[in-house]
Amino acid sequence: MERFKKLPPKSFSDALSVVLKDVKASSILTPIKLVCADQDRTREWHVALENGSYWGGGAPLEDSEEGALLSVAEAVQDLFAEVLWKVWPQCAIHDLGCHAYARFEAESPITSAHVDDDFAYWFCSGDDGHILGRVGHLEVTSVKQLE
Repeated sequence: MERFKKLPPKSFSDALSVVLKDVKASSILTPIKLVCADQDRTREWHVALENGSYWGGGAPLEDSEEGALLSVAEAVQDLFAEVLWKVWPQCAIHDLGCHAYARFEAESPITSAHVDDDFAYWFCSGDDGHILGRVGHLEVTSVKQLE
């Protein structure tokens, strides 16, 4: 009897699809997927390379669309940094790595002076700091091409 394989939560699958648009904008062609580290396939989901290699303690399950998007964006960054040794995404102007934030996060450098919504954005800390783009909407010209 074949064991039933549970799919990742829709919020994580949707979030990975969004983040992969930004990966593609950076000219990275590395296939990425979601894998589960626990047998019942309910708790520890990871962003992984096609061969199953991943890094980190699993993305925490988030109830909100924005929370899942931030978790997956961070997991992709960790995967690139720790497994592929690449800083991603990088601001084309400042040559610095950027991080995903939303205005609603306590530690976010993004304020209502930057945006008036709660979507996730890539933020570069170069100079006085600036938004590189909304997660899933990075422009090829705003990010350093990596491959």
